[in-house]
Amino acid sequence: MTGTEIYETILLFFGALIGAHVPEWTAEDNLLFLKDHMNVTMPVRSIENVEIPVEKIQSGDFLGVIRLDGLDPMLAWAMGSHTGHTCITIWVNGSLYVAESTVKSEYWPTDGIQMTPWNTWITQAKAASYNVVYLPLDPKVAASFNVQNAINFLNSVKGLPYGFHNLFTGWIDTAEDNYPPPLSSHLVQLLAPFAEWLLQKEIEAGETYDFIAQGLNKRLNTTGLSIGEAYMTAAKKQISFTELINLPEQDTWIFTDNNGVQGRSMVCDAFVTEMWKAGGIFGDITNEIQATEFTNLDAYSLNIFDANYVRPPQCVQADPNLPFCQILGKYRMTLPDYNTAQPFPHMRENCPSEPPLYIRQVNC
Repeated sequence: MTGTEIYETILLFFGALIGAHVPEWTAEDNLLFLKDHMNVTMPVRSIENVEIPVEKIQSGDFLGVIRLDGLDPMLAWAMGSHTGHTCITIWVNGSLYVAESTVKSEYWPTDGIQMTPWNTWITQAKAASYNVVYLPLDPKVAASFNVQNAINFLNSVKGLPYGFHNLFTGWIDTAEDNYPPPLSSHLVQLLAPFAEWLLQKEIEAGETYDFIAQGLNKRLNTTGLSIGEAYMTAAKKQISFTELINLPEQDTWIFTDNNGVQGRSMVCDAFVTEMWKAGGIFGDITNEIQATEFTNLDAYSLNIFDANYVRPPQCVQADPNLPFCQILGKYRMTLPDYNTAQPFPHMRENCPSEPPLYIRQVNC
């Protein structure tokens, strides 16, 4: 990258690091990034806040979020998604909550897997300059969703950290076609041990998480190997780096966090998909769906949402041509491939995601 490119990349993130609200100039820089690198446009909306009847929201409904802060657009670019964060709604003891896997930051007060009362979440989301779409489940899917089982799962993982352990490996499914330029498998293979070395003191101090080492150990059926040692072990077994990294994540893998706590590792969309799994949405193929292999796009492209949703008048007024409600945000969101993919065993375990076209086969 040139010095100018590095400077422009820093600007994507800088404004959003200095407070909860995303400054307008930061949002504009990120909108330009999305246009240039993904051909995504997000027009300004005349109505930024749309209230929908809370009593109409179902357990299991989906919230898609993008915050124009550098990070969300960068994640969207890597995944081929039009969101950078995902959440799920859940009714518990007569009250509506938003459940999610996220991190504590300048704009969000709580760390890890959490549930937040709906009104509190909306207030925080507004302050954080979130753009948010609401996708209700198909009525038949919602009726079959086992809310208590989903609540039980949520309670079993609440408080676990965000899924840093497989943030990277969950969306690397192919030898070369998941790496946004200038990344490549060869560059990642070279840089990963160096990054581990740089982060080692922070990891030991409990200030960050390893992004790849434990996942490589899981794939090799080993424990405690560094990235370099995992490479050597794989080579002895005649397993290349690309073959190793592309082995599908397994939802049952248990990771050890820096504070010694053991548990699942779930990024935002993996957590949402796990909630759907716990609620029985995938039926007989539940155990053949690996939520940790999903991206944001994979979650909202599932054919589980209400194709006949009659939007409240306020949603139509704010966004006349959208098929769903955008409830928050200055900029209009779109979701290509929304509600199009019928679930099937081992779906999304070998999908390319190379920008800017993000072409992938239907059955990947």
